[in-house]
Amino acid sequence: MGCEITFPARFVLDKFFIKDILKDKVNASKILMKLSYIHSNSKQYRMIHNRMFDECFKNSIKDKSIRGYALLGVMSPEPFPSFVQNETDIESKIVRYAINLATKKPYTTIILTSEEQSKKYFDNKHYVNGNVKSSVLVVFGEIASKVIDIVANHKE
Repeated sequence: MGCEITFPARFVLDKFFIKDILKDKVNASKILMKLSYIHSNSKQYRMIHNRMFDECFKNSIKDKSIRGYALLGVMSPEPFPSFVQNETDIESKIVRYAINLATKKPYTTIILTSEEQSKKYFDNKHYVNGNVKSSVLVVFGEIASKVIDIVANHKE
């Protein structure tokens, strides 16, 4: 068993993040390795630290640019929880889910996405509240990479 670390944030990944990082396979490999390290060494959420909805997972591997088992060590897919079932768009489901994750330690959730998709999160009706923005962050590109580095290198 690896070390047990209390990381300062949890991650929710979407299919747009996976598609975006796969544009640079070498960098994608580094990012996925860091996320895998976080996922498997989390003291409080071992193997459920990084989350992704089943639908996003299936869409991420649909074009076969990455295999499903390569992502399973990085995050754990899950079905939509009941409290987001009535939301009609994926952004609302993900934002509400991230808010729910942020109600428990470490009280910060980071949505990993693409630059283009981030605009839909920023404009989402569930994301406009200042309290939400203080505990749920939306990041993409180089900033996402740096945030993942910071979280992965966190030592209690």
